[in-house]
Amino acid sequence: MNVYCVGTTAAAELQTMGISPKIVAENARELALLLIEKLPNANFTYLCSNHRRDELPDLFKSHKVALKEIIVYHSAIVQKSFDRIFAAVLFYSPRGVIAFAKANKHQPQCSICIGETTAAAARKLFENVHVATKQTVENVLVTAIKILRDDKK
Repeated sequence: MNVYCVGTTAAAELQTMGISPKIVAENARELALLLIEKLPNANFTYLCSNHRRDELPDLFKSHKVALKEIIVYHSAIVQKSFDRIFAAVLFYSPRGVIAFAKANKHQPQCSICIGETTAAAARKLFENVHVATKQTVENVLVTAIKILRDDKK
C-alpha cells in the first residue's frame, strides 16, 4: 500500500504504526500537485475529516484524477472565550483560528501559526501573524518563545 500525507507529524505517527509514507508534503495543495505530476493515472483514497479543506479534491477533480473520499473522523469547533488580550496565541489549524476569533472580542498581540494555510486564515482576522519555520508543535513553541523574547528587548 502506498501512503501519502501532509506534515511531518502525520508522517511520524504513521511510521510508529509501521507505515512509511512515500511522499510527505507541507500542505494539501502541495501534495495534490506532486501526486498529479508523479501519478496522473492512479486512483486515490482520501482519508479525511468531515471538515476537510477543498484544495486536494478540487485539484484532483480539475486534473481528472480519480479520488474516493472516506471520512474517518469528525471534528467540532470548540469556542472558548477569554476576557483578556494575549501576548501571543498559537494556532494549529484554520478552524482553530476561526474558533478563537468568533469567541473572543480581543485580538491577540501576536498570532503564531503552524503553517501557511493556518497563517492565511489568521491574516484575514488578525494583524500580527507569524509562521513557524517547521510544521511541528515543538517548532511553533520555539517560534513563540523567540518572538516573545525579541519583543522584550
